[in-house]
Amino acid sequence: MLAIVFGLEKFHHYTYGAHTIDVITDHKPLVSISQKSLSKAPKRLQSLLLRVQPYDIKLSYQPGSELNIADTLSRAPLPDDSNDEQVSGNNLELCPVSERRLNEIRLATQQDPSFTKLMHQVMLGWPDAPHLVSPEIRPYFSYRDEITAHDGLLLRGERIVNPLSMRNAVKTKAHAGHMGVNSCIRRARDLVYWPGMSSEIRQFVENYDTCARDTSKQQPETLFLHPVPDRPWQKVGIDIFTIKSRNYLVTVDYLSNFYEVDFLPDTLASTCISKIKYHFARHGIPDVVISDNGPQFSCREFSAFAAKWEFSHERSSPGNSKSNGAAEAAVKDAKKFMKKCNEEKSDPYLGLLNVRNTPTEGLSTSPVQRLFGRRARTVLPTLNDRLKPAAADIQKKETRRQKAAEHLDHRRKDLPPLMSGAKVFIQPIDGKSREWQPAVITDKTSNRSYEVSCNGRVLQRNRQFIRPAPPTAADGPDRASSPPSSPKLPGPSTPVPKATPSKIPALVQRTPSKIPALVQRTPSKIPVLVQRSPQSQGARTDIQTT
Repeated sequence: MLAIVFGLEKFHHYTYGAHTIDVITDHKPLVSISQKSLSKAPKRLQSLLLRVQPYDIKLSYQPGSELNIADTLSRAPLPDDSNDEQVSGNNLELCPVSERRLNEIRLATQQDPSFTKLMHQVMLGWPDAPHLVSPEIRPYFSYRDEITAHDGLLLRGERIVNPLSMRNAVKTKAHAGHMGVNSCIRRARDLVYWPGMSSEIRQFVENYDTCARDTSKQQPETLFLHPVPDRPWQKVGIDIFTIKSRNYLVTVDYLSNFYEVDFLPDTLASTCISKIKYHFARHGIPDVVISDNGPQFSCREFSAFAAKWEFSHERSSPGNSKSNGAAEAAVKDAKKFMKKCNEEKSDPYLGLLNVRNTPTEGLSTSPVQRLFGRRARTVLPTLNDRLKPAAADIQKKETRRQKAAEHLDHRRKDLPPLMSGAKVFIQPIDGKSREWQPAVITDKTSNRSYEVSCNGRVLQRNRQFIRPAPPTAADGPDRASSPPSSPKLPGPSTPVPKATPSKIPALVQRTPSKIPALVQRTPSKIPVLVQRSPQSQGARTDIQTT
């Protein structure tokens, strides 16, 4: 390299500004070194590489036996009368490592058989093909032009190549502040190197028990859409919401998004069942009813009701309310119109009627049309022909849902399934603690829901709130919390094609895509759905203003 610098500077008037000067050298590693960034070059070459920056050169390799003129002249050099100051650099002088630690690394390097071979190979020179080197040092072949030997140590640029016996200590010290995987990797990369260092540090941090207990939540998985039902009122979602300390039950059809709202004087299972029976008697018994894990829905009384009325009851995992997205969207919609009707002192029945008869965004039909196959008459002037039954555009609705789901799945990925008996940590969902609790998988209830045993209790959790526990010495090296590859189980939905974020249906997104802004004022009257008395079982439930 010094000869190249001398030649370019000696003939500066000819080389400066010239277009692509071909420079031929017999030093093969110099070609690859010059093609990398300046920071990856050895310190003793960085100053020389800086001096050739003003020149446009193209460096190529040719054996010395073929460079007849240059080889001949190099054997008879002229006397050097130059007074140029020579600057030398030492990587170890710039490395922030104590002398005691350097001596420990030197000793470990000498005692490591693979590093002894690597040191010999660096001093001897590297062959042209990786299969010509020993298997122990083959991982270093890709960085052979960056690895140097100095004072009993191996360096890759400015970083020390650590022998095998010193790597556990490095991983422990890099993780001293419990800063997380990426921070530990950045810290180690600043000073040391060995093949596969990043993956080893990542595994070390992820298997650290203390960090596994106190960690951030996992990223959301890809969406599982509920398949569009074949007919109205085939799949129904139910949920309870509260306004001003008053409880209400919402019942929504997954096909039409038509929902009913009932006032609950209490939240007992018997009260909820009586309200649900009223709607089932009007619209028919659905095939599937989806609810959360509230005590009124997870008790024996509700299970007996489902068995007697012959419908399947599915419950979403605690904290995973988006699995019952239709009910959640209906709750938000019902809260908004009830508050507005109360503030304006308008008839809540007319408000509910308008909500049900408003065409859904992106579709040409309203919830009433998709459920009953006709428009309902309102206070708005309507032609008689418009009130006759018409076909609903269900296929268009399904296309919108698929596009919206694929857009949300753009940056999501599925978590691997867990096996029964696997040791895990579960994320707290009460918001009072951030510490993940140890548990054991007991059963898989659905596609992404698991029953786990935690502190003597059996809980149901979604896969997003479950993280595999790091293996322990008692588990053995072959313990695995999840199978390496497993086909996706058939679920309530299937993956769908990409889409733009312009239109997102209520089944996918909890917040409706377009809802008028609500000016919050102190409500003086809240619409209440009054419970029917036992004497009027067949009577219609009325809305009163209190």
